[in-house]
Amino acid sequence: MTDAGLMPPPLAKDSSSKSKGNENGYTELVLPLSRIKKIAKLDPEVRGITKEAMPIMVLAAEMFIKKLGQETNRIAQIQNRRTLLPEDVVEVCSAREAFAFLREDVRDLHREQVEQKKNNRKAAAEAKMKLAVEERTASRPIDSFFKGPPKSS
Repeated sequence: MTDAGLMPPPLAKDSSSKSKGNENGYTELVLPLSRIKKIAKLDPEVRGITKEAMPIMVLAAEMFIKKLGQETNRIAQIQNRRTLLPEDVVEVCSAREAFAFLREDVRDLHREQVEQKKNNRKAAAEAKMKLAVEERTASRPIDSFFKGPPKSS
């Protein structure tokens, strides 16, 4: 029976301690097992994760991220860009059925980022204006540098 490209290649368990790998010796995984385990445990329904399930979960996460990245890259290429933008991810999640479950969350996150960026720009502009006002009020006239020391009585 063929897998039609649906099954990932088997993980290579590395027996040598010299090569870089995770704590369990899996060298083909990129994401850290411990980080994925922490993320999975954020779900209150997850009570525990077996040692054998972790590499499979990490591989699934990596495959998902890879596919999302490929689809996002495709959107950017259609628009003759080499830079991926948050809007591209939003568009992928809105247009592709495989990512539809992320649609609202990604859209909300993007809105929050845009709002935060706007607030940061506004705060920076206000700080710049305040600094300019302070500099104008703190400056001394040119002749004040040529006056002698203040006279004491």
